[in-house]
Amino acid sequence: MALLPLTVVLAPPAPCLAAATASIAVLSGLLVAGGAVGYAVWLERRRRQLKHDYRRLRGDLTHANERAASLRGEKNQILRLAMQDLAAPLDQLSQDVDELAGRGLSEDASETLRLVREDVERMRRALAALNELQALEDRSRSLTLAPVNVGAVLVEAVAINRDAAEKKEVRISVPPPQRTTLATADADVLRKVFENLIHDAVEVTPSGSAVSLSVYETSDRVLITVSDDGPGVAVEDQAQLLSQSGSSRPPMGHAELGPRLNLGMVHNLVKAMDGWLWTQGEPGHGTTHVVELALAPAPKPAIPLRKK
Repeated sequence: MALLPLTVVLAPPAPCLAAATASIAVLSGLLVAGGAVGYAVWLERRRRQLKHDYRRLRGDLTHANERAASLRGEKNQILRLAMQDLAAPLDQLSQDVDELAGRGLSEDASETLRLVREDVERMRRALAALNELQALEDRSRSLTLAPVNVGAVLVEAVAINRDAAEKKEVRISVPPPQRTTLATADADVLRKVFENLIHDAVEVTPSGSAVSLSVYETSDRVLITVSDDGPGVAVEDQAQLLSQSGSSRPPMGHAELGPRLNLGMVHNLVKAMDGWLWTQGEPGHGTTHVVELALAPAPKPAIPLRKK
């Protein structure tokens, strides 16, 4: 009789298996706990470092703001003194030009006096715009944004420039308003903006030509355009033109654009009213300046009271 092979499988006792499993669990827990403690320590160090960096940056920012405020104050004081020092000589120069103009000078001398008078007037306008910006910046003058009749302000600005346009034989074309257009603006500041834009357009427009004004409405904006027949501005120079201040030089190759050098200040006045100013045109085809403002809601008609 053949004997079958006998296979014996030895299994660890149940208590030993449970102890090994428990040991593995404890070791795993210790490893996890150790990792968590290490991560917590790293986080705390990182938090302290970030807190230190934040305090340092906040101190630097506070110091920078104080320095900027101090520099603005010094700049404002210098500008006020400069404007005061320039105003009196300009007035005296204007009086001298008027006195010389009445002495029967030659044609060349009269033309020179005319150019000097235009330069004096240009400087006065630049100083007025700079003074307005300065007052808005140091908050000695606050804007009063309210619904403004754009057509009425345009008529006032045209009247201010009428004499200069007639002397140069330049027509200012103002289309009759189809309706009353109201823009959200400061009436005095808007008048200065239109006055400067029209004045500059008249200066660069040849005799016998015209400066055209127009007003357009969109669903929520008002667009006012001032177009001239002057030499025009290249596209690559238009953005630079609006960023210039009254003391900047014109772009290279455009020395004839001197009257436009206060456009940067006019642009800032428009931006102060939450508006925008941009320039369109090309060399040899004139220039159009566009003032964009928020359209003010039309006033509601009064409701008559019913008699009881």
